[in-house]
Amino acid sequence: MSPKRFKTEYAVACLLLLVGFLLRTYALDHLPPGLTHDEANHGHEALEVLSGVTRYYFPLGYGREPLYAYLLAGWMGLLGVSIFTLRLLIPVGMIICHAAVYRWVRNLFGRNVALLTLAILTISWWPLVASRQALRSGFLPLITIGLAAATYQIWLHAGKNQTLNDFWRTSRWPVLTIAVLIGLMLHTYIAARVLWLFIPAFGVYLLLVDRKSAGRFWLASLPAVLGGLLLSAPLFIYLRNNPGLETRLDMLDGPLQALRDGNFAPILKNMWRTVLGLFWPGAGDKFLAYNIPGKPTLAPLTAFFFLIGLLKSLFRWRTPKYMLLLLWLGVGLAPSLITGPTAATTRSIGALVPIYLLAALGICFFNAQLVGLLKLAGKPAEWPVRYAVMVVLILSAALFSIPAYFTDWGQRPDVRAAYQATIIDAFENGPSLQNNHGRMVSSVLPGHAHDPTIAGLILSPEELTDLRWGDGRLALVYPAGVDQLQLLAPSSADLHPVFRERVIGQTVNQMRPDDLDPFWTTYELEPWPVSGEPLATLDNAITLNEARWLAETVPPNGVAELLTVWTVVDPTNLGSTIPYVGHPDTNLFVHVLNADGSILTQVDRLDAPAWAWQPGDRIVQVHQIYIGPDVAEGGYTAVVGVYDRLTGARLNSPEGDSVLPVPELNIQPD
Repeated sequence: MSPKRFKTEYAVACLLLLVGFLLRTYALDHLPPGLTHDEANHGHEALEVLSGVTRYYFPLGYGREPLYAYLLAGWMGLLGVSIFTLRLLIPVGMIICHAAVYRWVRNLFGRNVALLTLAILTISWWPLVASRQALRSGFLPLITIGLAAATYQIWLHAGKNQTLNDFWRTSRWPVLTIAVLIGLMLHTYIAARVLWLFIPAFGVYLLLVDRKSAGRFWLASLPAVLGGLLLSAPLFIYLRNNPGLETRLDMLDGPLQALRDGNFAPILKNMWRTVLGLFWPGAGDKFLAYNIPGKPTLAPLTAFFFLIGLLKSLFRWRTPKYMLLLLWLGVGLAPSLITGPTAATTRSIGALVPIYLLAALGICFFNAQLVGLLKLAGKPAEWPVRYAVMVVLILSAALFSIPAYFTDWGQRPDVRAAYQATIIDAFENGPSLQNNHGRMVSSVLPGHAHDPTIAGLILSPEELTDLRWGDGRLALVYPAGVDQLQLLAPSSADLHPVFRERVIGQTVNQMRPDDLDPFWTTYELEPWPVSGEPLATLDNAITLNEARWLAETVPPNGVAELLTVWTVVDPTNLGSTIPYVGHPDTNLFVHVLNADGSILTQVDRLDAPAWAWQPGDRIVQVHQIYIGPDVAEGGYTAVVGVYDRLTGARLNSPEGDSVLPVPELNIQPD
């Protein structure tokens, strides 16, 4: 290649990488429009590491492998804590992946295929979406391109006419690369547990078509794979010894269990739905946080050329580079072939590179055939036609992805709700806290692994210290010793009417009119009054101060509301703590009893989770209890209590009582 032509090619590749980086970082802190809980949990894990809490496996989000948390901790420690820096690590990794893909594909298939692959990766929907989310799955394409390149390099060395010592000398770096990358991959994401299988599968294939090199390939690749599995063995030993950590496998095991039982229908259905999701409108990933529900993975023209590239590779299966590509595609799609197209955007991300490489191969093959037909027809203008087809493909892919992402998906009200846009706006723009005021956030999802992890990435550590959490539709939490309570409440978790009686000031903050959560409110509440002696203290953990029905009577087929007020004495006495997380899982119950002591109706609920409680905190809970239509009128005994959700053990009074009497419930017809 002439120096001028090389410089032009290099300039085009650099331009594509630059465009790809800009597309992946433009307005990254605002699009996606907030944070999912998965992203926030990753950020929470990184902040834990920065604070000195180290884990081998992270328990949030159904359990997470550790590599991404430590990479993200170093990244945020270097650049600071923000939504932008949280998300920036994946785009950087993806652009490095694109550069590696370009270099490797150029060596295997030539510059045209390499540049076209890079162009399609730059502007297509799936790579764009996957690059702009702070999810650990985003590192798999970079790792798998390294594995594929090292695997192919071993095969090239195995086919050379050289001594065994020379083979080992030239293959040692690919062997080491495979071992390290498998170890890293298995410490990254659950879908990676099958991705390495294309390496031994390629070795089996070589036994069929190239026995001369197969022996040496196995001689190098087997210790490489075993080395990677050995590096990962401590993780799986740890998980085996701590079976409560990993819960996602149970969620994904249904189709495989059916297959073990001889029922092929579920997995065949999922395979068909996953393949259809690549091409067919309405059949794509329906998980709103990752995709416009039902949008197929590939643009129509990209899908067409992908099929051509797939058929070409199948036709040339005896050529190792094509078979390596097919095996890589198969194991990359395997997780979604088992579980179906939902969340395939992340679960099948190992197949991202081979899918778009096959599309590039398809268009180059199509162009070659078109040029051949033009020559036969005596039409010499092959270059305009060749480039016209490429330009049409790239433009169609760009129109399929870029407007859909930035002006459609990213602005949808349901997407903004999924990314918690309203509560994030409240965190970012809420008023400062006055002296002697406590602060509570009302949230539909106040649990430790949900909205609180989002707050940890926006608020300062000082602001987080005295923050309390609950769902204001049914619960309030007053921090100990405060004169007033400042409460931030999105419209989806606005205050119960009885709590509004304590409001002495409020400010409404509007979001977009079409938002599903169109406003949030800052409330100022006066202290909750508590008079008289406590009704009971349970296990020196929590005291019941008050219990009263909000209405004197309730009719059959109605809802009775019991208000209880509690004071936290010592949260460490509430019971056992959630394994690996370290906070209690406390619940309240209310039983309405028949005359014989049996339970007529009950409710078990706590809308101010105990994970953030501190001594002296005051918990106000409204218990809503449904009364059946056939319940006879009259007075009914009612009792309340507290129990550990993990063990079922109830807390007891000093007298040994596990239930505390409250005023009787009076049921009367309207």
